[in-house]
Amino acid sequence: MTQTYPAIRAQDVPDLVRTVVLLVAPHKRERLTGSEQLINELAFHSLVLAELAFSLEDLFELEALAPEQAMGLETVDDIVALVAGALEDGTATLPEVSGVEAVFARYGKQWQPAG
Repeated sequence: MTQTYPAIRAQDVPDLVRTVVLLVAPHKRERLTGSEQLINELAFHSLVLAELAFSLEDLFELEALAPEQAMGLETVDDIVALVAGALEDGTATLPEVSGVEAVFARYGKQWQPAG
């Protein structure tokens, strides 16, 4: 039986972004607090950062970041704030459940919403 999940809400975004970061991160963890540094603690490098950017751009329909803007993103919370800010100013949209499921499927995972 296929499980259906409610639509993604604005309050779901921080957890969803952190979970996508975990999917992509070379150094896996059970969960993130948000203060983890992408490069030093989670072992992100240029290719993995690009993969994360593409996943988030697809998921939230974000515009590509300028290199100087991307350089300022150091922690998981920086990524969460970027996505939340883009949603607030209308340059991003909340994803459909099917889009979230598709991103997780790329990594061989099944999405389990929090709560």
